[in-house]
Amino acid sequence: MGAVLAALLYGDDWLGRVDVAGVVLPAGVLMVAAFVVLIVLASRELCDVFDAKGVVVSRAVIAFGAAAGCVVMWVIPGGLDAGVAMVGVVTVLAAVVFISMYIHTRGGRTQGAVGAASATVFSFAYLGLLPGCYLAMRQLHSPWVIAGVIGVAKACDVCAYFGGRAFGRHKLIAWLSPGKTWEGLVAGVAGSAVLAVGLVAGANSYQATCGLWIAGVGGAVIALVGQLGDLGVSLLKRDAGVKDAGASVPGFGGLLDVFDSPILVAPVAYWLLMVAFRVG
Repeated sequence: MGAVLAALLYGDDWLGRVDVAGVVLPAGVLMVAAFVVLIVLASRELCDVFDAKGVVVSRAVIAFGAAAGCVVMWVIPGGLDAGVAMVGVVTVLAAVVFISMYIHTRGGRTQGAVGAASATVFSFAYLGLLPGCYLAMRQLHSPWVIAGVIGVAKACDVCAYFGGRAFGRHKLIAWLSPGKTWEGLVAGVAGSAVLAVGLVAGANSYQATCGLWIAGVGGAVIALVGQLGDLGVSLLKRDAGVKDAGASVPGFGGLLDVFDSPILVAPVAYWLLMVAFRVG
């Protein structure tokens, strides 16, 4: 998965410098295409969770709404006025909700319409707007910064797993995620902070504008938010009575099980980078 991510970001970086008849392709053109594919696949897993909970949804509407939310986040940073951008997001959301309610009320039906609309709004925000923050980030930074953010978020998962296995004694939230421990969380946060410092130290252009102490604090914040994202998906699965969101990634579960932490991290990382380069 790391190799696929690296190839994707390298291709996106290359395309962002291609001059086609005097026109340079917009930054993130390959990323948005890949994100839409992943979002559509992940939406199927989220629909399975909804089904297990008894919420009847239109899979096509959920996939379309989530993809639309992501794409609109890519379009917005392209120099639009803040007010226009905000209304643009709301307009797309309103259109998606209207489509959902129309589909679920055809034939005079009313039962399940509110639940379906609520699930559609959640999908639009969770699978669309949150990952879309990476595309907004891409307008301001190289794709390798995004790789660093995702790497720092996942480093917490890896370090927390091994730290918990080796030293875990005290359960973090036993009723929600029995495998997580406080010792594992500490190891995960420390691992993310160290990786963030190492990445900034190795990138001279970023070290000049972002101090190493800021990188360490930012890495710790990303780790903690990522763990909240992990626990959030655990809550959805436990409420629906399913163990994994899917089985598309052998050994991990589904796409939601893999990307649960980076998804919630995206908007936080956007603001952290903005603040870091102003403070540093």
